[in-house]
Amino acid sequence: MSSLVLDTGRRLVDAQPFDVRSASVGLVAVLLLVSLLVAAEVLRGLGDARARALAANLAVAIGPLLVAFALIIGTRFGHLV
Repeated sequence: MSSLVLDTGRRLVDAQPFDVRSASVGLVAVLLLVSLLVAAEVLRGLGDARARALAANLAVAIGPLLVAFALIIGTRFGHLV
């Protein structure tokens, strides 16, 4: 079963060109970053101690996504120039 799933997944990934895969992964990362940033701002606006703690926990996920966002934008900008 597991080898069938891995083989099917590999065929699905290989069926799309690199540009399409790259754009879709970038889009998912950017949308996740935006949603986490909005959630952090909403939690900060609540002013509760528990909400501040949750916002601090979201910062752990936001940091690496900001780095990924910078890499995505840098790569896209590099292709334009």
